[in-house]
Amino acid sequence: MRRLFPVLALCLALPAFANEPVEAFPAGRQMRICWLRGNGCSTWPNLKKSSCTPPAARCAAVAKPAVTAASVGTSNAARALAAPVMAERRTRHGRNREVAGVIRALVLGAAMVAPAAAYAASEDGTLIVGRAVVVDGDTIKIGSIAIRIHGIDATEQSQTCSTRSGQQWNCGEAATGAMADLVRNQVVECVPLDTDAYRRIVARCHAGGLDLGAEMVGRGLAWAYHRYSDAYAGAERVAHAGNKGIWRGKSQPAWDYRANRWTRAIAEAPKGCPIKGNISNKGERIYHTPWSPAYAKTRIDENKGERWFCDEAAAIAAGWRAARWR
Repeated sequence: MRRLFPVLALCLALPAFANEPVEAFPAGRQMRICWLRGNGCSTWPNLKKSSCTPPAARCAAVAKPAVTAASVGTSNAARALAAPVMAERRTRHGRNREVAGVIRALVLGAAMVAPAAAYAASEDGTLIVGRAVVVDGDTIKIGSIAIRIHGIDATEQSQTCSTRSGQQWNCGEAATGAMADLVRNQVVECVPLDTDAYRRIVARCHAGGLDLGAEMVGRGLAWAYHRYSDAYAGAERVAHAGNKGIWRGKSQPAWDYRANRWTRAIAEAPKGCPIKGNISNKGERIYHTPWSPAYAKTRIDENKGERWFCDEAAAIAAGWRAARWR
């Protein structure tokens, strides 16, 4: 029961400090924090520069006593830790209160358990900052937060494309590799814009001064996801005109590729639930969608606790994570 008190304290503190955005930086399982008041800064107590301060920071990062799930209460520490998730973006992105609340909950939960990510306030709203792990060509993880890159749909890892001469090439592997190259040895900054059906944060992300979405579309390794945004329509036109990547020949859009694989897998899956919830030799719970490269060779043994899922949201809720290829 004691473990619930810090969480309750943070939740109760949220409404009171909505207008005080925070810079928060990880240090092991501690955090360095400073928060903003108007045009000035209030700091926790001993000022010290930090190499991980994002460009948008208006306060210097500061060293402070440990703020952990066990030590947070109704003190200034709780106030400082609670505030980052309240640094909401304004409604110019059309995000309603319900979506904003989900983002708050996701970032707050990560602040408690994922020291690999920092949560900072920019003029536009909350930044998620840290080293990224690549899931595929349009999805990364910073700490425990899964982030879907806004406005793009990259080729799937198992997908192949063709040139005009009919030659096949591994466009899915190329997309995942390109994303890995873009974030390698970089601090990635993501501005949350929305959440998707799988409770991933949808965000615009930059690394090394480059817009990850624009780079992927511009290199011809992702489509502009017009169903949700036209942010990268211009980059797509340039890539198409330059015969880059997927535009070198006939390529099936990623959304059609997934739909076709899904339809075929449903016909063969128990009770029409085609996602395979595998448990690895290391005990990791990993799920494979029908477009996963390892899908065909993955066998499910329900006697070992492995299981089938009808959708990704159910797999994630049950504690499984998506397969990663980098």
